[in-house]
Amino acid sequence: MSDKKITKLPVLHRTNDMAIELVHFDPSKPCNHNRVTYRIREGEAEVECGGCGVRLDPMFVLRQFALQDSIWRQRKEGAERIAKEYEERTRCKCQHCGKMTRIRGM
Repeated sequence: MSDKKITKLPVLHRTNDMAIELVHFDPSKPCNHNRVTYRIREGEAEVECGGCGVRLDPMFVLRQFALQDSIWRQRKEGAERIAKEYEERTRCKCQHCGKMTRIRGM
């Protein structure tokens, strides 16, 4: 095995109150600061991108969290609606005769 195929990941050492975190950053692709971890230090009003280490506006991060929360809420509501429709089903179309038949066990 050659050493040319091994890519070392950068490791950022935090202060003593935080653990070590691996930061996955590809310099050939610019970071858009979405879907990454955010580092927030207690008592400071700044947020750091976990992907590239740039300091971000806290309102940008809050918007990202709100967007993700909205997406998860919509998916949850959709899944609940599908589950309710599934539970209400008592009949289905038979694959053999094409008639509507009662679902067994319901």
